[in-house]
Amino acid sequence: MDGQPDSDAPCWLCRTNPDWAGNYKVQYWSDAWQTIVLEYVDRIIAYGFDGVYLDIIDGFEYWSDPANGEGYHVSEAEAADRMINFVKRIAAHARAKDPAFLVIPQNGEGILESAEKADYLAVINGMGIEDLFYDGRTSTTDSANRIGFIDQVTADGKPAMVVDYV
Repeated sequence: MDGQPDSDAPCWLCRTNPDWAGNYKVQYWSDAWQTIVLEYVDRIIAYGFDGVYLDIIDGFEYWSDPANGEGYHVSEAEAADRMINFVKRIAAHARAKDPAFLVIPQNGEGILESAEKADYLAVINGMGIEDLFYDGRTSTTDSANRIGFIDQVTADGKPAMVVDYV
């Protein structure tokens, strides 16, 4: 297994995530991928759930890394804007059916450096953050920087939920 999808895989499916066996990186800006996600959102609403908790928002960082192994990358600003647009699309799609539908992203708080951050803050209902103070048993070194982004969310009147796996 070389980490690459089979030759007949859709074009938006990319390398295996080495940290999570059986998981792949995706080109989240692909309309075909977003259509699949929106179909799942429809099912989530049909089952009666009140919202979604979106993991891997920090995936935009992968696509701005020239060494990502994909042979393709964009600027961090472009990758962040593409993720913001995806989150906005999820929120608009869901709220067309349920105006009170919650959208809570997890991680990727650095996305708030984007010029589109006001749009992002307008559509999310809070934020989840992992490993703010600890990465396992090791203290993290970027907590202060991350807290600055989290403060933007809470200043907008939205909750921030922190989970540290110690």
